[in-house]
Amino acid sequence: MGIRFYNWYGHSEKLVLAGYCEKVDTYHVEPTYGYFELIDEKGNPIKEPGKTGEIVGTSFHNPGMPFIRYRTGDFAEYVGDHCHACGRRVPIIKNVRGRWSGDRIYNADGSFVTTTALNLHSDLYSAISGIQYVQEKKGELIVLIIKSPEYRMNHEKALYEHFQSKLKKDAIVRIEYTDKLRKLPNGKFSHIISSVKA
Repeated sequence: MGIRFYNWYGHSEKLVLAGYCEKVDTYHVEPTYGYFELIDEKGNPIKEPGKTGEIVGTSFHNPGMPFIRYRTGDFAEYVGDHCHACGRRVPIIKNVRGRWSGDRIYNADGSFVTTTALNLHSDLYSAISGIQYVQEKKGELIVLIIKSPEYRMNHEKALYEHFQSKLKKDAIVRIEYTDKLRKLPNGKFSHIISSVKA
């Protein structure tokens, strides 16, 4: 349709926020949102264009639990600190890579859907206070649900139908109710916890 799209990068922990430049496809890091660092495998800052490193963030907007020099596990390529297209002087990155395998739910045959494809409709979201996906084996999905006060048993049927429609017919979906969602060993919340290898 000839309409330009814009990507952005951020975290639920409110560490780093970056968005596409309006003129070129590079991410401009917003310096007032959080302190951004890009480090190599030894923890040294990367300042050479073309080098790739891990994104580290320090939160400015999360007073309840500030993160200081938090290693995100996401990687990006350093472009520079000045955009020649728009003139802004901010950290500039491109080729952001997250933990891609962690964003996938695998069918038994190895095909997959992303967690984005599993997004719920608004009426289902109103019935839950939290959701998390757990996959320990291809073709099987556990959905952890924290019920909201609006949750009714008819919502369970709708949830099963929703997830079953996104996966292959032979996929096994199990909904489990919980009071709190699981965290990774480093204490960070992840939308999906998977031990499945691509």
